[in-house]
Amino acid sequence: MHKIGMLQGEVVGLKKRKEELIADLAEQSSKRSEAEATLARWRTELEILSQQTSHNICFDLVPTLLRNTIGFTEKFPDPKTMTRSEMEAGCRATQDATFKPV
Repeated sequence: MHKIGMLQGEVVGLKKRKEELIADLAEQSSKRSEAEATLARWRTELEILSQQTSHNICFDLVPTLLRNTIGFTEKFPDPKTMTRSEMEAGCRATQDATFKPV
């Protein structure tokens, strides 16, 4: 009789553990789905960026990529609020850094 009680206790414990594992699996599955969706968004944004040929890629496309993937970082000027003079100054700075004398 004592052995039956022990086995019943083990069954109860195993059922509880099974429920915990099912809940954990559901949570992990949800996180995986979110990660897959994030990767799909990034892929789309990177494909758009890779097809661009304009000279203002750093002032328009990179901030747009960042905003659409991880959010506005404030490290790049916001192309929606950037003035012409800010863009010209940025282009000059980029050219100076790229073509600096050796």
